[in-house]
Amino acid sequence: MTPPPPGGAAPSPRPRRTRRSVLTALVTVVAVALGTLAAVRFWPERGPWLSAEDLADQGLSEVIEDVPLTDSVPVPVDFDPSSVPADQALAVYLDRDLTVRAPDAQIADTADGYAATPQTSTAWAGAGAQQIGVESGSWGFAQVYYLALLVDPGTGEPVEEPQVSAFTVRTPVAAPTLDVTVDDDGVGQVGWQPVDGATGYRVLRLGSDGVRVLHSETDPGWATTEQPITSLASSWSAQSEHQHEDLVTVRYSDDALRGDDFIEDNPTDQVTYLVQTVTTENRASGVATVPTDLPARLPDAVAVHALAELGLSLDQPIDPGTLPAQVPVSMADGRTRMFPVSYLAEPVSAAGGWGASMTVDGTRFRLTIPITSADVGSAQQAIQAASERADQARTDAADPPAEYAYQQPAAVVLSEVEISDTAPEVPYPVHGTTEFVRFLSAQLIAGKQYVDLSAYMAGRGMSATDGTDLWDAFYEAAYQTPMALAYARVDAVYLPDQQVLVLTYADSPEQRAADQAALSATVQDTVARIITPDMSETERVRAINAHLLSVAAYDDDAYDAQLGGNADAYPQAWLPTGVLLHGTGVCVSYASAFQALADAAGLDSVMVTGVAVDGGEGHAWNKVWVDGAWRVVDSTWNDSPWVGSERFFLQTDAQAAADRSEDQDWIVDANQPMYAAG
Repeated sequence: MTPPPPGGAAPSPRPRRTRRSVLTALVTVVAVALGTLAAVRFWPERGPWLSAEDLADQGLSEVIEDVPLTDSVPVPVDFDPSSVPADQALAVYLDRDLTVRAPDAQIADTADGYAATPQTSTAWAGAGAQQIGVESGSWGFAQVYYLALLVDPGTGEPVEEPQVSAFTVRTPVAAPTLDVTVDDDGVGQVGWQPVDGATGYRVLRLGSDGVRVLHSETDPGWATTEQPITSLASSWSAQSEHQHEDLVTVRYSDDALRGDDFIEDNPTDQVTYLVQTVTTENRASGVATVPTDLPARLPDAVAVHALAELGLSLDQPIDPGTLPAQVPVSMADGRTRMFPVSYLAEPVSAAGGWGASMTVDGTRFRLTIPITSADVGSAQQAIQAASERADQARTDAADPPAEYAYQQPAAVVLSEVEISDTAPEVPYPVHGTTEFVRFLSAQLIAGKQYVDLSAYMAGRGMSATDGTDLWDAFYEAAYQTPMALAYARVDAVYLPDQQVLVLTYADSPEQRAADQAALSATVQDTVARIITPDMSETERVRAINAHLLSVAAYDDDAYDAQLGGNADAYPQAWLPTGVLLHGTGVCVSYASAFQALADAAGLDSVMVTGVAVDGGEGHAWNKVWVDGAWRVVDSTWNDSPWVGSERFFLQTDAQAAADRSEDQDWIVDANQPMYAAG
């Protein structure tokens, strides 16, 4: 009996993916170069208020100085302002790069243009909210605001580069001058001297999720966290404990991106931290901006996926000789950096044995790593040796700490990749018994990696709107499309929450395109030589069968390799390119080659999979439509030396049943009866 094709070569359904939301912040800060962060001051040498001279080098069309706190700022235009909605014509920002919208600005049209008006703002503070400003509204989030005119001032047509002007606000109370440092525990210390006229101070966080009050006190100064030293004794605790959760500026840190293969979105957004002076009327007055690189200096959590890559565990004992000198830590900006550790001299009880406790220098974390020491004495010796290694590493440590290089690739962010949602135009035959299968067939031929199935799937389950199971349709598309080169060479994962099918190809796009082109040329040339217009359908089938027997031989080496789990060593053996381009292949190669030639010869055919009666080995063959009926053709077995070249040729199902039985993988289950060879 001829050996079978590799079992389970087509991709299997994957379970529903779940996402663990490690971080709660919904915004990302634009990373800046890290330098020494100490005594960074806001507008040093220039005093507490800004003037037009301070903004002279910013390429502004105009600077309006000393706008009263509650006044509107006009922006005149030469067209009818009612013809363009105000919020589409003008926007107000807190920065020259136009990334942070001013939350206290409201845009309205006027008789001769538009106006930016201060509005009362609300900031979230814990479970409640605080009003910023007074009822009439006041400017209170910056000393300088940037006005971006998004349309042509003469015509009102949208422009690619907005015209930018600015206005300054002279507050009755000056802005504080900030001294910003990070202490030995990794806590940001933002200090300032008391400001004359101020009755209090607020620290605000501005992002796409709104405005939050992080700190509100009458005394100057703010520490970025009050969290005490936290002992971490398990992977779960390491993932749940955060030193700077309120200052994390990413939805997914670099480490969290290693927790799953795919995420739907990882939006980027500018985050700004402000220190406001407050007057007796609760009016925001002077405003200072905290340096934007502060989150990059603040440790947030132990990076558990990096820890695992380094062979370290908080749950399972490790060889004491591998106790680390440094551990990976996720920073508030999402990056992972290596921090030195300091060991406690005495071992502790951990995981039913001994463990080494350490503090992570520059953070408030303490870890306990179980070790495989037989007794307390050997545990003490191991900890002493690890402590000496850590002391040396501390001496050699970089400032800032070195960034960790992950071995595992980060999750794919679906919002950042091209997702195909329509059937691509392809130059090769598309197959399928349903519209859904034909859609998948075209995607496979085109080599699309991410496919939007929302137009075909019924809800978040695995069933299509036509009642077809997703994997049933996918198998048919992969099996019945020779030019897709998909059998055993494509893996598939379905993300039901996003209704996206992710396809991973074993071969590069360039290799697939070259193989498709060579296969197509060979098929067309072969059919031109062996098929003539006056041939009957039976004669065309006979010519194709005879041609395959003349050019191909069964690939016993490939079959043996797949038995040993090394089918990838013979990639062409499972594809039509095997017998047609290389002269050798297994039964799937024969059957898909037959189908490719039949397509070009004007014959309807399908590849059928199942098992041989003798021995239960997997097998593949064809059915072809001849003279108004489906008939079985098995070119692989016809190529066997112990049978004639047409022993398995144009059989009925009843005749073929003596040697084989069909499975349900090759066609949508509901449509299998359509191919009965009676």
